[in-house]
Amino acid sequence: AGLWLNYMSFWLGLFAEWLTPEKKMRRRKIKLLCKLEILEIRQLLSTIYVDAIAPGTNDGSSWANAYTDLQSALTAATSGTTIEVAQGTYKPTTGTDRTISFEVVGGVGVYGGYAGNGAANPDARDVSLYPTILSGDIAVPGDNSDNSYHVLIATDATSTETVDGLTITGGNAD
Repeated sequence: AGLWLNYMSFWLGLFAEWLTPEKKMRRRKIKLLCKLEILEIRQLLSTIYVDAIAPGTNDGSSWANAYTDLQSALTAATSGTTIEVAQGTYKPTTGTDRTISFEVVGGVGVYGGYAGNGAANPDARDVSLYPTILSGDIAVPGDNSDNSYHVLIATDATSTETVDGLTITGGNAD
């Protein structure tokens, strides 16, 4: 994107003296759009927060406003996104559909073991002290016959996905 912006700036600047006032305004708009595109890319390469007890807006923007379920964060994530998950137990669904799993997409990193909202340092990470559990025990607690077939799957996996600091339990593919 930066190379494209430099290329566009060069050509727009080269012909600036021949532009009418209306065309100069259009040139400024194109430059602005190019700069906005770069800012959008930076925003996409970000961190999304997940904490089951977060009290805020549930938009993933901070520990206070973290998504309260991991599925929402995985849906919002794009390649280059890091998802930081606070201690607690997360299930792929609140229903009983055994086919629903957590799905990690290409280029996304999912990291558990964070202290999360309410802790003195919510960014503190210790997988032993702050366990993050992905559980397939979705229906009757303790009855594995109704658990998710697969708790976590990776679709279109490459070498750029990372899953770290999570305990995955309770899957039952029969």
